[in-house]
Amino acid sequence: FIKALAVHFKEGGQMEVPDYAEYIKTACFKELAPYDADWYFVRAASIARKIYIFGGTGVGGLAKVYGGSAAKGTRKNHFRRASRGVLRHILRQLGEMKLVGKQKGKKGRFITSEGQKTLDVIAKQLSSKLARPEFYDMTVAEPKEVIEEEEQEGEGEEVEGEME
Repeated sequence: FIKALAVHFKEGGQMEVPDYAEYIKTACFKELAPYDADWYFVRAASIARKIYIFGGTGVGGLAKVYGGSAAKGTRKNHFRRASRGVLRHILRQLGEMKLVGKQKGKKGRFITSEGQKTLDVIAKQLSSKLARPEFYDMTVAEPKEVIEEEEQEGEGEEVEGEME
C-alpha cells in the first residue's frame, strides 16, 4: 500500500522534494542519507498511512515512530528520535494537498475527508488486483436425506424393575 501511495504522490506532481533531499539524513543516528531516490515519497506515504490509522499524531509522535537505536561504539545502544525537520516538511506538504489537517481544540494531525477518500481509492485498487481466496467461493453441500429407522421394542430400552 505504501509503495502504491508513494507512486501516486510522485506521479501526482503536487509534492515537491526539497533540493537538499539527497543530503538529508532521516535521523541523527544514521550515517548516510537513504539510498532510494524516491525515499521522500515513501516516507510521505508512510506518514499519511500512520495518520490515517492513528489520528491525532503530531511531529513528536512520528519522530518516536521513525526513531531507532543509536550505535555508540562499545557502549550500549540507546534510542534516538528521527529528525523532525523532514517530518514537519512532509506534514506541511500533505496539508497543502489537503490530505491531513489540524482540528480545533485537539493536538496533532488528522486525516481529512479528501485524504481518507484518496487512501481508500488506492486501497480498493490494490485489493481488486488480488486474487480472491478459494475459501470464499466454496459452496455448502446439501444435507443428505436421513433415513430414520424405527426402534424395535425391547432393543436398547431398559425397564425400571429389571436392574436389580
